[in-house]
Amino acid sequence: MERLLTVLIASLSVAILFGLLGATLVWWLTKDSGGGSDSSIAYGYFGILAGLGLAAIGFFLTWYLTQRFLLPTYLRYIQIADGIALLALVVVWLMQASQEPVRLQYDRHWAALEVEARAAKSLLGGEPVSSVISMDYSGGQSSGNFPKPESARDEGSFVILPWATAPFQVKTWNVRVFLRGEPVLFTLGLPKYPTQSTEWSNWIPPIQYQDHVVPANVQQGLTLRYRFRLIPSNEEYY
Repeated sequence: MERLLTVLIASLSVAILFGLLGATLVWWLTKDSGGGSDSSIAYGYFGILAGLGLAAIGFFLTWYLTQRFLLPTYLRYIQIADGIALLALVVVWLMQASQEPVRLQYDRHWAALEVEARAAKSLLGGEPVSSVISMDYSGGQSSGNFPKPESARDEGSFVILPWATAPFQVKTWNVRVFLRGEPVLFTLGLPKYPTQSTEWSNWIPPIQYQDHVVPANVQQGLTLRYRFRLIPSNEEYY
Protein backbone atom coordinates (compact mmCIF):
# COMPACT_ATOMS: atom_id res chain seq x y z
CA MET A 1 0.00 0.00 0.00
CA GLU A 2 2.83 2.40 0.83
CA ARG A 3 4.50 1.69 -2.50
CA LEU A 4 1.24 2.14 -4.43
CA LEU A 5 0.47 5.47 -2.76
CA THR A 6 4.02 6.72 -3.37
CA VAL A 7 3.86 5.80 -7.05
CA LEU A 8 0.40 7.37 -7.42
CA ILE A 9 1.51 10.68 -5.90
CA ALA A 10 4.64 10.72 -8.06
CA SER A 11 2.61 10.01 -11.19
CA LEU A 12 0.07 12.73 -10.40
CA SER A 13 2.82 15.26 -9.65
CA VAL A 14 4.57 14.56 -12.95
CA ALA A 15 1.23 14.69 -14.77
CA ILE A 16 0.48 18.17 -13.38
CA LEU A 17 3.99 19.34 -14.26
CA PHE A 18 3.71 18.03 -17.82
CA GLY A 19 0.25 19.61 -18.18
CA LEU A 20 1.53 23.02 -17.09
CA LEU A 21 4.52 22.72 -19.41
CA GLY A 22 2.27 21.82 -22.34
CA ALA A 23 -0.09 24.74 -21.80
CA THR A 24 2.82 27.14 -21.23
CA LEU A 25 4.58 25.95 -24.40
CA VAL A 26 1.47 26.56 -26.52
CA TRP A 27 1.06 30.03 -24.98
CA TRP A 28 4.70 30.90 -25.66
CA LEU A 29 4.52 29.72 -29.29
CA THR A 30 1.26 31.58 -30.03
CA LYS A 31 1.47 34.74 -27.89
CA ASP A 32 2.72 36.90 -30.78
CA SER A 33 0.70 35.30 -33.54
CA GLY A 34 -2.20 37.76 -33.49
CA GLY A 35 -5.30 36.83 -35.45
CA GLY A 36 -8.03 38.31 -33.28
CA SER A 37 -10.31 36.89 -30.62
CA ASP A 38 -11.28 33.74 -32.58
CA SER A 39 -7.64 32.75 -32.90
CA SER A 40 -7.05 33.46 -29.21
CA ILE A 41 -9.94 31.17 -28.26
CA ALA A 42 -8.64 28.45 -30.59
CA TYR A 43 -5.14 28.72 -29.13
CA GLY A 44 -6.63 28.56 -25.64
CA TYR A 45 -8.43 25.31 -26.39
CA PHE A 46 -5.33 23.94 -28.07
CA GLY A 47 -3.31 24.79 -24.97
CA ILE A 48 -5.80 22.92 -22.79
CA LEU A 49 -5.70 19.88 -25.06
CA ALA A 50 -1.90 19.93 -25.23
CA GLY A 51 -1.73 20.19 -21.45
CA LEU A 52 -4.14 17.28 -20.95
CA GLY A 53 -2.29 15.17 -23.50
CA LEU A 54 1.11 15.73 -21.94
CA ALA A 55 -0.36 15.22 -18.47
CA ALA A 56 -1.67 11.79 -19.51
CA ILE A 57 1.70 10.89 -21.03
CA GLY A 58 3.54 12.01 -17.89
CA PHE A 59 1.20 10.05 -15.61
CA PHE A 60 1.38 6.74 -17.44
CA LEU A 61 5.10 7.04 -18.17
CA THR A 62 5.91 7.71 -14.51
CA TRP A 63 3.54 4.94 -13.36
CA TYR A 64 5.10 2.42 -15.74
CA LEU A 65 8.73 3.28 -14.96
CA THR A 66 8.31 3.38 -11.18
CA GLN A 67 6.26 0.20 -11.06
CA ARG A 68 8.77 -1.62 -13.23
CA PHE A 69 12.11 -0.30 -11.97
CA LEU A 70 11.55 1.14 -8.48
CA LEU A 71 13.48 -0.92 -5.94
CA PRO A 72 12.40 -0.96 -2.27
CA THR A 73 15.68 0.72 -1.27
CA TYR A 74 14.76 3.79 -3.36
CA LEU A 75 11.20 4.11 -2.09
CA ARG A 76 12.15 6.66 0.57
CA TYR A 77 13.83 8.89 -2.02
CA ILE A 78 10.69 8.88 -4.16
CA GLN A 79 8.63 9.81 -1.09
CA ILE A 80 10.92 12.76 -0.40
CA ALA A 81 10.59 13.84 -4.02
CA ASP A 82 6.80 13.49 -3.71
CA GLY A 83 6.82 15.77 -0.68
CA ILE A 84 8.88 18.40 -2.50
CA ALA A 85 6.62 18.17 -5.54
CA LEU A 86 3.46 18.57 -3.45
CA LEU A 87 4.96 21.60 -1.67
CA ALA A 88 5.91 23.15 -5.01
CA LEU A 89 2.39 22.58 -6.34
CA VAL A 90 0.87 24.28 -3.28
CA VAL A 91 3.19 27.27 -3.77
CA VAL A 92 2.27 27.49 -7.47
CA TRP A 93 -1.42 27.26 -6.61
CA LEU A 94 -1.13 30.05 -4.03
CA MET A 95 0.75 32.24 -6.51
CA GLN A 96 -1.87 31.60 -9.17
CA ALA A 97 -4.70 32.30 -6.74
CA SER A 98 -3.11 35.64 -5.83
CA GLN A 99 -3.26 36.63 -9.52
CA GLU A 100 -6.96 35.86 -9.90
CA PRO A 101 -9.20 38.91 -10.25
CA VAL A 102 -11.24 39.99 -7.24
CA ARG A 103 -14.84 41.10 -7.58
CA LEU A 104 -15.66 44.26 -5.65
CA GLN A 105 -18.93 43.79 -3.77
CA TYR A 106 -20.01 46.03 -0.93
CA ASP A 107 -23.13 46.17 1.20
CA ARG A 108 -25.32 49.05 -0.04
CA HIS A 109 -22.32 50.74 -1.69
CA TRP A 110 -20.53 50.72 -5.02
CA ALA A 111 -16.88 51.46 -5.74
CA ALA A 112 -15.51 54.55 -7.46
CA LEU A 113 -11.92 55.22 -8.46
CA GLU A 114 -11.17 58.91 -8.86
CA VAL A 115 -8.10 59.98 -10.80
CA GLU A 116 -6.48 63.30 -11.63
CA ALA A 117 -3.84 63.53 -14.35
CA ARG A 118 -1.47 66.50 -14.04
CA ALA A 119 0.25 67.48 -17.28
CA ALA A 120 2.87 70.15 -17.84
CA LYS A 121 1.62 72.79 -20.26
CA SER A 122 4.72 72.17 -22.36
CA LEU A 123 3.32 68.69 -23.15
CA LEU A 124 0.00 70.11 -24.35
CA GLY A 125 1.38 72.50 -26.96
CA GLY A 126 -1.42 74.98 -26.35
CA GLU A 127 -4.18 72.42 -26.98
CA PRO A 128 -7.00 71.70 -24.48
CA VAL A 129 -5.95 68.99 -22.06
CA SER A 130 -9.04 66.90 -22.81
CA SER A 131 -8.08 66.69 -26.50
CA VAL A 132 -4.53 65.58 -25.70
CA ILE A 133 -5.12 63.23 -22.75
CA SER A 134 -7.60 60.41 -22.13
CA MET A 135 -7.62 57.62 -19.56
CA ASP A 136 -8.85 54.10 -18.98
CA TYR A 137 -8.79 51.51 -16.21
CA SER A 138 -6.68 48.62 -17.50
CA GLY A 139 -6.42 46.52 -14.33
CA GLY A 140 -9.79 44.79 -14.57
CA GLN A 141 -13.36 45.60 -15.49
CA SER A 142 -15.52 48.61 -14.73
CA SER A 143 -19.16 49.47 -15.29
CA GLY A 144 -18.67 53.03 -16.45
CA ASN A 145 -16.25 55.91 -16.99
CA PHE A 146 -16.87 59.47 -15.85
CA PRO A 147 -14.65 61.95 -17.72
CA LYS A 148 -14.83 65.52 -16.43
CA PRO A 149 -13.22 67.75 -19.08
CA GLU A 150 -15.31 70.70 -17.90
CA SER A 151 -13.59 70.42 -14.49
CA ALA A 152 -10.06 70.70 -15.86
CA ARG A 153 -8.11 73.40 -14.04
CA ASP A 154 -4.85 75.31 -14.26
CA GLU A 155 -2.24 75.08 -11.53
CA GLY A 156 0.69 77.23 -12.52
CA SER A 157 2.67 75.46 -15.22
CA PHE A 158 0.37 72.41 -15.10
CA VAL A 159 -3.15 71.53 -16.17
CA ILE A 160 -5.11 68.94 -14.17
CA LEU A 161 -7.73 66.71 -15.79
CA PRO A 162 -10.18 64.82 -13.48
CA TRP A 163 -11.54 61.41 -14.43
CA ALA A 164 -13.23 58.53 -12.63
CA THR A 165 -14.45 54.99 -13.19
CA ALA A 166 -16.58 52.41 -11.37
CA PRO A 167 -14.47 49.24 -11.08
CA PHE A 168 -16.19 45.99 -10.17
CA GLN A 169 -13.40 43.50 -10.89
CA VAL A 170 -9.75 44.01 -9.99
CA LYS A 171 -6.71 42.10 -11.13
CA THR A 172 -4.26 44.96 -10.70
CA TRP A 173 -4.84 48.63 -9.96
CA ASN A 174 -3.52 50.02 -13.24
CA VAL A 175 -4.60 53.13 -15.10
CA ARG A 176 -3.46 53.99 -18.61
CA VAL A 177 -3.15 57.61 -19.60
CA PHE A 178 -3.10 58.17 -23.35
CA LEU A 179 -1.01 61.16 -24.37
CA ARG A 180 -1.89 61.85 -28.00
CA GLY A 181 -2.74 58.17 -28.33
CA GLU A 182 0.47 56.89 -26.76
CA PRO A 183 -0.23 54.82 -23.62
CA VAL A 184 1.51 55.60 -20.35
CA LEU A 185 0.94 53.25 -17.42
CA PHE A 186 0.40 54.13 -13.77
CA THR A 187 0.28 51.54 -10.98
CA LEU A 188 -1.88 52.53 -8.02
CA GLY A 189 -0.94 51.57 -4.48
CA LEU A 190 -4.35 50.24 -3.43
CA PRO A 191 -5.11 46.89 -1.77
CA LYS A 192 -6.70 44.38 -4.09
CA TYR A 193 -9.95 44.59 -2.15
CA PRO A 194 -10.22 48.02 -0.49
CA THR A 195 -12.52 48.03 2.53
CA GLN A 196 -12.90 51.79 2.98
CA SER A 197 -12.54 55.10 1.17
CA THR A 198 -9.07 56.61 0.95
CA GLU A 199 -7.60 60.09 0.83
CA TRP A 200 -5.92 61.46 -2.27
CA SER A 201 -2.56 59.83 -2.93
CA ASN A 202 0.66 61.70 -3.65
CA TRP A 203 1.42 62.51 -7.28
CA ILE A 204 3.03 59.43 -8.84
CA PRO A 205 5.12 59.12 -12.04
CA PRO A 206 4.42 56.71 -14.90
CA ILE A 207 6.14 53.35 -15.33
CA GLN A 208 7.24 51.38 -18.38
CA TYR A 209 4.31 49.93 -20.33
CA GLN A 210 5.02 47.01 -22.67
CA ASP A 211 7.43 48.22 -25.37
CA HIS A 212 6.49 51.88 -25.04
CA VAL A 213 9.45 53.87 -23.76
CA VAL A 214 8.44 56.75 -21.50
CA PRO A 215 10.21 59.89 -22.83
CA ALA A 216 12.04 61.99 -20.26
CA ASN A 217 9.73 64.98 -20.71
CA VAL A 218 6.69 62.74 -20.12
CA GLN A 219 8.33 61.08 -17.11
CA GLN A 220 8.83 64.51 -15.55
CA GLY A 221 5.81 66.35 -16.90
CA LEU A 222 2.98 63.82 -16.47
CA THR A 223 1.91 62.60 -13.04
CA LEU A 224 -1.24 61.17 -11.52
CA ARG A 225 -2.99 60.97 -8.18
CA TYR A 226 -5.97 58.89 -7.13
CA ARG A 227 -8.38 57.97 -4.39
CA PHE A 228 -10.85 55.14 -3.81
CA ARG A 229 -14.38 55.88 -2.65
CA LEU A 230 -17.35 53.83 -1.52
CA ILE A 231 -20.52 55.52 -2.77
CA PRO A 232 -23.93 54.71 -1.19
CA SER A 233 -26.08 52.74 -3.63
CA ASN A 234 -28.81 55.36 -3.61
CA GLU A 235 -26.43 58.13 -4.70
CA GLU A 236 -25.39 58.94 -8.23
CA TYR A 237 -21.76 59.81 -8.89
CA TYR A 238 -22.35 62.85 -11.13
